[in-house]
Amino acid sequence: MRDNERFTTFIVRFEREAYETGWNYNALRFALRRALPQRIKDVLRLAPKQTTYDRYKALVTQVDQRYWEDRSENTAPRTSWNTS
Repeated sequence: MRDNERFTTFIVRFEREAYETGWNYNALRFALRRALPQRIKDVLRLAPKQTTYDRYKALVTQVDQRYWEDRSENTAPRTSWNTS
């Protein structure tokens, strides 16, 4: 996964290719973790460990969505509100 790519886009490609491998969910979770950008891995270190692939995927989705929300808030044009 590229650092500027959204997880929801990446996971579609990942699961399409993963289907062809025949790997079990533990192997998929390991491969998914290795593919994540450092910005997501850093947050996952602080989160409770997820025991299933689906829960892990859901957590990564939340982390990534929050990253993009924060990023858009921080790059939004600033306005000055004049109350006088």
